[in-house]
Amino acid sequence: MKLNTNKELLASLTAKIEGAPVENKTEAILSAMHEFIEASTAGIVEQYAQDAVRAQEDADFAKSLGLRTLNKDEKAFYSKFGVGVKNALTFEQEDVIPVTIIERTLDSVKKESGLLGYVRIVPAGVKKWISAAATGAAAWGAITASISAELSATITGINMDAFRLAAYLLVPKGIVALGEAYVDRYFRAILAEAMVDGLEYAVIDGDGKDEPIGFSRLLNTSVDGVHTAKTAVALATFAPEDYGPVIEVLTNGGKRKVEEVLLICNPADYFATILPASMSFVNGTWAPNFSFPTRVIQTVNCDEGSPVLALPNMYDLGIQAVKLDVYKETKALDDVDVLIAKTYGNGRAVDDACAVVLDISGLARYIDTVNTVAVV
Repeated sequence: MKLNTNKELLASLTAKIEGAPVENKTEAILSAMHEFIEASTAGIVEQYAQDAVRAQEDADFAKSLGLRTLNKDEKAFYSKFGVGVKNALTFEQEDVIPVTIIERTLDSVKKESGLLGYVRIVPAGVKKWISAAATGAAAWGAITASISAELSATITGINMDAFRLAAYLLVPKGIVALGEAYVDRYFRAILAEAMVDGLEYAVIDGDGKDEPIGFSRLLNTSVDGVHTAKTAVALATFAPEDYGPVIEVLTNGGKRKVEEVLLICNPADYFATILPASMSFVNGTWAPNFSFPTRVIQTVNCDEGSPVLALPNMYDLGIQAVKLDVYKETKALDDVDVLIAKTYGNGRAVDDACAVVLDISGLARYIDTVNTVAVV
């Protein structure tokens, strides 16, 4: 669910603010916020209202909307929107979103994000979890101290409550008026949308200082809390002789079987460099021609020029709680409540060999091999 905004509107509002006299700046900013929020949310409120009318007459359509029967805790939480969240929620008393809402929101996050669908997300409410890598640390015979140490070295306990991700949420009062089931549908959608970008960034390049450790960082090497970036590995082509040695790193020295890899990249890198290097023309159709099973994941949360080759389901991400505050500076806004959602959690890959940062500056375009046969 994307807000209905456009570049022309933003440019117009920016010009109004910049052109306002200094003594009228505050009024100009508030006026611009009103106009922006009205334009951003009007279409969503109208669509939800139309859906509500149709759902009353069409049971199948109502089912397709994903409206749920709310439990007691969920009803109590959403009832605060009806009485006015600015009175029900305060900075002094943060309200925790019920775990069941978080769980369903995370399900939506995994569906909406091509990347997060391949991340192991720990159930909400768990404050500590175990991360383990399959490294082949097993042996027949008596259990010795050295064997035990090797096994335990592959298991890591991770605290969930270390870091916080904050996002702003706009909740139009027009949707609140439709009832708690529609507030639930809307709230989970905007919360999921707000969380996707932050979580994707964390998985790819979180630096470990007040945030998770991303695929592109070393787990055990840091300076002042900031984890060191991995050295990029040059990739010449997607042919077996070039692609194979890079993928070999993901086996962790031969201790792990690799059946598929994720190629996480910025859209600009995909279309300018990766696409020309990976497509071939076969039987009148262009088709991917990776020499090893590769799933390309485009995301704007991956820096241009720094694609990451990673294993699926080898990054553990945990969400311990999501809390809400009201953004007090918007008390003058009558048609919408602006909330701050704070997500508490942590995450890291199971080991450094789970991902490789690629240098694709020299990645060559794919050229079909042509065999010439002399006919006598």
